[in-house]
Amino acid sequence: MTNETAESKNGRHQRTQTIFDDIAETQRLNLVGIEFLRGIIEDHSDRVYHGVLERPRSNLIIRGDLANYCIPLERIIQAFANPFADSTRGIPPVQVHPMGKWVRNPDRACIQPNGHSDIPGTDSLGILVAALISDRDLFADPSQGPFRNALMGTYGMIHSPVSDLYADFLEKQYGATIDYDAAEISIKGTHGFTWHLGGINDPEVSS
Repeated sequence: MTNETAESKNGRHQRTQTIFDDIAETQRLNLVGIEFLRGIIEDHSDRVYHGVLERPRSNLIIRGDLANYCIPLERIIQAFANPFADSTRGIPPVQVHPMGKWVRNPDRACIQPNGHSDIPGTDSLGILVAALISDRDLFADPSQGPFRNALMGTYGMIHSPVSDLYADFLEKQYGATIDYDAAEISIKGTHGFTWHLGGINDPEVSS
């Protein structure tokens, strides 16, 4: 004769254990992700390092080919400590500083990688750091408009570390050309017309 009460209790115990196993697995995967992040930093120790400020104003600094970047760490650490304490989701905006100096009020880029909902947060952070190291590829990615805008806001439409990449982007995406010396963008329209947008290097002109 089957003891239904015993089977019911056993099934309940197994379901409860599954909850603990699932939670433990997320922690294990994040620990693996920490080693992934550590490997990236150690492989690029001359370009990725912790800033001089301590918590809660600490930053992870990445020196890219196009600019320097700061990832604020406090919100990330707090999210790992207790994800329920803050309703803000996603990786915090990355500060974008021009090559060779730090600025008081930098542009910020919201870089939210696609398809990261199923991977550990530490993996997402590692992938972000790797992308900023290879920032030329990130700039050319059509889906990274906020990142491109932050860099263009940092340098303006003049000759800069991003000017050649931006010219390539305009040509590939819109069939447009940019003349930095003439401060003009040219876009072919219909019926043989060409639109000329001038004054692009004027700081009082905005789009």
